[in-house]
Amino acid sequence: LKSAQVSISLKGASSVATDTAQIIFMDGTLERLQTLFQLSDEFEQTMNGNLVGSIVPGVINIAGVFFLHTGIAVGMGLYYLGSLVGLGYTLYPLVKHQDKTPVLIEQREL
Repeated sequence: LKSAQVSISLKGASSVATDTAQIIFMDGTLERLQTLFQLSDEFEQTMNGNLVGSIVPGVINIAGVFFLHTGIAVGMGLYYLGSLVGLGYTLYPLVKHQDKTPVLIEQREL
């Protein structure tokens, strides 16, 4: 587990396994392993999209300054627009994976 890039353990495993694991499945089964792989793939796509989204506005700004002779206001506008798009792209998985129905907790009288 120490030499792995990511280690997964189950609840109830040895203390060495749970102490060194980055991910611990608390239900004691591997049923959520496919979900974990899907989330990691989505994370990778989000990171790649953010990398492209952070480079493209800078390239457009540099090209605009040299070829179109744009000013500082256009450059700042493109920068802030790129930042806003990047923030939205980063928050999209959070919105996507939220439960649509709220869970109500019933309070019991003692």
